[in-house]
Amino acid sequence: TADNVSRILSNVDVGVDVDGPRARGDSLAASSDDGDAELFHVPFREMHEVADEIEQRRNLEPLARWIESHREALVAVNDGGPIPLEFRMHKLQFMRALVGGRVGGGGGSSGSGGG
Repeated sequence: TADNVSRILSNVDVGVDVDGPRARGDSLAASSDDGDAELFHVPFREMHEVADEIEQRRNLEPLARWIESHREALVAVNDGGPIPLEFRMHKLQFMRALVGGRVGGGGGSSGSGGG
């Protein structure tokens, strides 16, 4: 739901610190007074998997899939406006393309050095 996505986005900053948000998610789940701790764990688990892909493999494809599958809630959280997380992902893809890295994910080399 939009409320769950809002809570996640307010507590997780993908790419900045992948250990901190994990601990915060566990803390939020433990302090949940509505008894539905699993409602916290599932979305946070998804985001940590995405963060791990970005951190360990520099792979943005799982993030793109996550954004697409949560688009409706993300738009609702942003009052129908652009999704900042999606903008940041595209900015990172552009920067990678600019410096010669692969846009979507992992390894490979083109051998086109320059400069």
